[in-house]
Amino acid sequence: MYRAFFGLGEAPFRITPDPRFLHQDAAVEAALRALTAGIVERAGLLLLVGEVGTGKTTLVRQLLDTLPERVRTVLVMHPTVAFDEILDHVLLELGLPVSGGGRDVLLGRLAEFLREQARDGDVAIFFDEAQALHESTLAALPDLLDLVTVGGRPAIQLVLAGQPELARRLDTPALAPLRKRIAVTARLEPLSRERVEAYVRARLERAGASDLDLFAPDALDRLARYSQGIPRVINVLCENALVAAFADGTRRITAPLIETVWTDYEPLHHPGGMPMPAPPAIPVGAAESPTLERSRRARRLALAGAVAVAVLVLLPVLATRPWRSAPRPSDAPPQPAPVAEPPAVPNAPAESLPSAPPSEAAAGSTEPAAAPPEEVAAERAAPPSAVDAVALVDRFWRAYQARDPKGLRALFAPEAAPSGKVLDMDPTGRGALVSPTTSLEAKPVGDRVAVRVPIVLSTHDDRGRAVRRHGVATWEIAMRDGAPRIVALATESGPVTRR
Repeated sequence: MYRAFFGLGEAPFRITPDPRFLHQDAAVEAALRALTAGIVERAGLLLLVGEVGTGKTTLVRQLLDTLPERVRTVLVMHPTVAFDEILDHVLLELGLPVSGGGRDVLLGRLAEFLREQARDGDVAIFFDEAQALHESTLAALPDLLDLVTVGGRPAIQLVLAGQPELARRLDTPALAPLRKRIAVTARLEPLSRERVEAYVRARLERAGASDLDLFAPDALDRLARYSQGIPRVINVLCENALVAAFADGTRRITAPLIETVWTDYEPLHHPGGMPMPAPPAIPVGAAESPTLERSRRARRLALAGAVAVAVLVLLPVLATRPWRSAPRPSDAPPQPAPVAEPPAVPNAPAESLPSAPPSEAAAGSTEPAAAPPEEVAAERAAPPSAVDAVALVDRFWRAYQARDPKGLRALFAPEAAPSGKVLDMDPTGRGALVSPTTSLEAKPVGDRVAVRVPIVLSTHDDRGRAVRRHGVATWEIAMRDGAPRIVALATESGPVTRR
């Protein structure tokens, strides 16, 4: 709602990776040039290193969009699986069969494909959050680089994008063979005060702002100081400053407003981010196993453990006050009734219905006229806490795994309640059974909390062999009638290939 108030065509400070908003200053341009040249010239192993929130994922998405068409790309979105699973996914995304053989057979198929592809183009595999790769997976990567060479150069390019921990891991003696193969290293550093100002203005301009000086110089000073130049933190503070200013009827963001927003955010800010635990090993045929219920309970316990970790490491979730005069709620908001969990029916067919409406970013709807600030106070509620938001997602999974569409719909806000296939979360449209992993991420989105969970899609290849794909599900949770409710749900599948 604040977009019309500030003359914005769209929200400028969303925290989801969007290459359209990538601010290509000199440092980012240098990283893009280095990685692009390394891939096109078949350098082999390339690194992209940066602290949490410096824009690595956005830069990777930009590369995927801008590499020459002759480069076939695969994006591994959830790297905490074994090398053999990653190999399966790479072959699937390249359109190769994965049935009828072990690792050596699959590597042979990939080698044959690379020899054929080398006549027309290249293949590049991107690993996001590569610091979470298993030690055995990292140790196996030289096998991919040596699989096929063209003119003495690897036919397959590997791009590892990760936190500084990745560089430290590669510096160990056990990974010396991989470290010696690094041909290109690009780094994303925190922004200076001048780059913070350019970053904020560039995002405002991309969002169609009529006033690029919306943030006063003293506000930019505070942003640079408190964010320490981390773009993700800048986005969080700017987004919530706009929400608070809109609620106050203030059309310019000043230092006191940034101070107020930071007061809410700082106790929950953990610059090191949250570790990504490896998911427990689940047999491919778990969906048909007699121990399915125990497996489901184990996953729920793992998710609950992840919630505890999130609290302990202080996830960067901003308990934003939508207006400065609004009192903080003293009691936890009432929770919706727990979803009943009837006996699981793993092979039950899903209903045929459309999923929940897309979020504001995807819908592209016309912005309604801004309401006066006094009306905003009556309409808005404080966002849910991180624990409440994640607990709601946990209830969603319990209802989904119990194949309980009625229970699922009860978790959505009235305006977002799906009328279609609420039990079909598979973004590929292949009817895969979806399971959560044990890692999660919660972030502020204005008056909402976005909970992002890597997912595993269990499906079958064209020969009936059980296989898995990886993806990500994102819930947006907001308060409705005194309780947290799902206001948007989106899923995407990975690895992703561009043909």
